[in-house]
Amino acid sequence: MDPLGIGGRSTYAIALGTQVRIWESKSADKSLTGLKLKGFYTAFGYEYYPKQIDKVYASLWIRFKTFMPLTGKIDAIYAYGNGRKGLASRVCVGFELKKISIFACGETTGFTSFFGPHPYADSPYTNVGEILAIIPVFTRVEK
Repeated sequence: MDPLGIGGRSTYAIALGTQVRIWESKSADKSLTGLKLKGFYTAFGYEYYPKQIDKVYASLWIRFKTFMPLTGKIDAIYAYGNGRKGLASRVCVGFELKKISIFACGETTGFTSFFGPHPYADSPYTNVGEILAIIPVFTRVEK
């Protein structure tokens, strides 16, 4: 199945979300200082999977400064589509290049939920593994 008709065997999503800083270190970054906690964040978003299901999520992020910035996040997901709805969770680890976050993720869910059958139950994709590229399009600059 190729939902967007671009010749792939995977599914694709388009998402929109926002990230809110809970805490961020204001100390200057120094090279070769080892693992340093950089910040905690929360995020909210919406993911659209063509011809499948949609997801609304809330997440918690953590960022570390090393020789390459590392990041991780955990999401609580509400998925709906095909007349069904259900809950899932996603755990992601990744790194940052400039302002772009690249994640490898795993998602867990049951095929039934307290809402009834989960929308993943009849999807040709199980969404158990994902690669996410999060690209900021707007950044608020503080003075």
